[in-house]
Amino acid sequence: GVPAAAAPAAIFSAARFAGTGRRESVSPGRSKPPPLRRRLLPPLRPSPAGSVTAEPMGKYFLTLSVLKGPWDQVFTAFWQRYPNPYSKHVLTEDILHREVTDDQKLLSRRLLTKTNRMPRWAEHFFPSNVGRHVYILEDSIVDLQNRTMTTFTWNINHARLMVVEERCVYRENPENNSWTEVKREAWVSSRLFGVSR
Repeated sequence: GVPAAAAPAAIFSAARFAGTGRRESVSPGRSKPPPLRRRLLPPLRPSPAGSVTAEPMGKYFLTLSVLKGPWDQVFTAFWQRYPNPYSKHVLTEDILHREVTDDQKLLSRRLLTKTNRMPRWAEHFFPSNVGRHVYILEDSIVDLQNRTMTTFTWNINHARLMVVEERCVYRENPENNSWTEVKREAWVSSRLFGVSR
């Protein structure tokens, strides 16, 4: 096993969930994506009326992977990802809200500030005065009883140019409880011609 102290670096290799197990990618192109559960915590808790279903978006991506570490270790590592030398693009991390619900679920909302060099092709579309920092909100629900963690992230600036929304579900691998399976979904929409088509 991986020592607890080494979990963040060992399990979250470069904070990209990479290289520890099988991985599949599916990009169904223009086919209609599954309903998108937007904003796990609006306002900071699930709505009694149920999830909000989004309109079909431009591009949908699905990645299935297995992390060779137990769920509780992955859960611990998730909250210790930043700062780390492999993710220098993550500049700040702030907890905006955290609570434990009556049914013992942990709800959290964090604000992350990231920066990435923009691809050259994108520089033609994005004005030079557009800031290179991206502010990202991350909602999460941790269910210790069922040993699942669901996160949902989306950018809150540059949304007129592009919106990237991602949902990840971490759960114990049913075939090996020493492993954790991750289902990652992403939706990309943009007003720029060709980006989300």
